[in-house]
Amino acid sequence: MRGGKRTGAGRPRAPGETFERARTRKEAILADLRQLELNRRRGELVEVSKVTAIVEASARQYRDSWLNFPARLGPELAAKWQVDAAMVCRDLEAAIHQHLTELADWTQTGTF
Repeated sequence: MRGGKRTGAGRPRAPGETFERARTRKEAILADLRQLELNRRRGELVEVSKVTAIVEASARQYRDSWLNFPARLGPELAAKWQVDAAMVCRDLEAAIHQHLTELADWTQTGTF
């Protein structure tokens, strides 16, 4: 259908909104969309899903590094202090697990 209103085309005008005002609003929205697309092409915008995947992978690596820390450092500290290596590793593991739990709580609540 040419020249007529298409069914479901666009948002209805607000009560009292003139045709000119609706067209101005439409053009402003289209300009914003073109600017967003330009920013995306320039690499100034990234998809949230990509950022989320990178952050989650980094967080897993960080967590895994800390979880492996007691096995690497525990025996060295035990020898230096002349104490039982298993005890040092166990205490380090407990402290690190507690700390990682606190970090997870902070990230879930959004407070650091």
